[in-house]
Amino acid sequence: MELIQEIGTYAGFAAVVGLAVLSALYFSQARDVRRLREWAGRAPERAGEGQPMAATGAPAPKTVTARPAQQPAKPGQPTTAQPTTAQPATAAAVAAGGTPA
Repeated sequence: MELIQEIGTYAGFAAVVGLAVLSALYFSQARDVRRLREWAGRAPERAGEGQPMAATGAPAPKTVTARPAQQPAKPGQPTTAQPTTAQPATAAAVAAGGTPA
């Protein structure tokens, strides 16, 4: 019976420490979520900031566009080949005696 009481004491202490850690993480997450919501609320303001950058000659941020999905070829129809782009030569290939493309 004495062993159970001793284990219970340690378990209670561990639970208190665990609650302290979890409460600190909870409040930290709440602060980050509040900061991100404020940042997202200023999105229209940030979108307007891109206009002066173009006027000053600064490079515009790159946008990623999605490529359309290719449709499978129907039986009896020829398939069209997609053009491939040349890959730039790497420094290792040039050092190994290769020529840049």
